[in-house]
Amino acid sequence: MVLSLIVGIIVGSIISAPIVWISGRLIVGAEKAKFMDAVMIGTIATATNIVMVTFIGPLSGILQLIIYLYLVTKYFETGYLRAGIIAVLNVVIGIGITYLVTYIVTELI
Repeated sequence: MVLSLIVGIIVGSIISAPIVWISGRLIVGAEKAKFMDAVMIGTIATATNIVMVTFIGPLSGILQLIIYLYLVTKYFETGYLRAGIIAVLNVVIGIGITYLVTYIVTELI
């Protein structure tokens, strides 16, 4: 169980950090959105998400959103409105990458 938790956090961080970084650079600029800040946001957000879903259940989504917005405001030094825009942009970029990878994989098979 502990090993799967650690692997989940590492994989979640590897996947989410570049997307958070790109979104942050687009919204707040390169001087505020550093890659290591995006890694920290991804790591802390993934860890809290795994822990909250495990112990609280599926109703922890609102609390997770508040924590995520707080992390973005803290690390990217921005307000909650821009943090919300970054969060929405994360979803859009993530969906775009998912469709692109799915298309490439299905064309190769």
